Amino acid sequence: MKKRVSIVYLLLLKVLACYAAAAAVGVLVYWLCAHFFHTDAKSTMEHLSLIGVAVASQFIVFALLLKRLLHQELSRVLRGVHRELRFLDLKRPEPIYPNKKWLHFLEYESLLAAINRIIASLAESRRELQINNEALEQRVADKTAELREQNLELIKLNQKLSRLANTDALTQVYNRTRFDQLFQEHVEVSRRRGTALGFLLIDLDDFKKVNDRYGHQTGDKVLKHAAACITKVIGENGMVARWGGEEFAVLLPYFELDKAMEIAEHLRQTLANTPFDIQHIHITTSIGVAQLRDDETGDELLSRADEALYSAKGKGRNQVIMAATD
Repeated sequence: MKKRVSIVYLLLLKVLACYAAAAAVGVLVYWLCAHFFHTDAKSTMEHLSLIGVAVASQFIVFALLLKRLLHQELSRVLRGVHRELRFLDLKRPEPIYPNKKWLHFLEYESLLAAINRIIASLAESRRELQINNEALEQRVADKTAELREQNLELIKLNQKLSRLANTDALTQVYNRTRFDQLFQEHVEVSRRRGTALGFLLIDLDDFKKVNDRYGHQTGDKVLKHAAACITKVIGENGMVARWGGEEFAVLLPYFELDKAMEIAEHLRQTLANTPFDIQHIHITTSIGVAQLRDDETGDELLSRADEALYSAKGKGRNQVIMAATD
């Protein structure tokens, strides 16, 4: 096993060697100058000049040798370390293994140990960063899932609030407020596009007698039964709303008057022929039917349908009456 030495010690020896070489060059220069100029017969000043030339030559040679020495020795060591660092994988840093060629230098071992400490610190930092990153990603995923769940709950809550705001609590059809909005919108669309718009106004016959005889709870069940029948008959063709009390309204976009009359008659027959199990109550309806005219407003349409409804009730109930068209 080779004995370890200091680079400084080795460099000092080489510096001394350089100095000796430079001194030899200085002596040689002095001898050549003295021999060439025959300095034995010259004055002391001339001897001093020759010595100066020799010293200057010695200094120049020493400086050049020292520069070359330092460049070679230090570059050899640093190039070895640089070569190892160049192939270092920063994503998976591993310690640099010593080069046997330089192990006999104490400074090389210290430098390598310091670099490996830095690499170990880098590896530990990357490991901690990866752990923190994974933890952060998990927190983000958990928070995203939590926000998604809260968003779904919020959507369901908004839908529930929308139903509460737009539907009648008892019959689960549109309430009067929402139906008025839809009615005005469809009136404007019908007038702008020139399309048909049918309207039915429905009243449950003698409903007050049901409440008086069987009580309001039974009356509520009758209203729910009637709303379900109307909704089933209308389906996707129109919109059903509780107009008020025992009255219901049906909006039929794109329905001409004759088609609206057919729907109304089918609805009247369905309600009359559908048994209501509780107390064997028989339900009939009176229906007023109207279609929006080109020259009338929504309020005028409602007024004509209301007049037709009262006409049906006045003529004995359980019938469909078409609103006046003149």
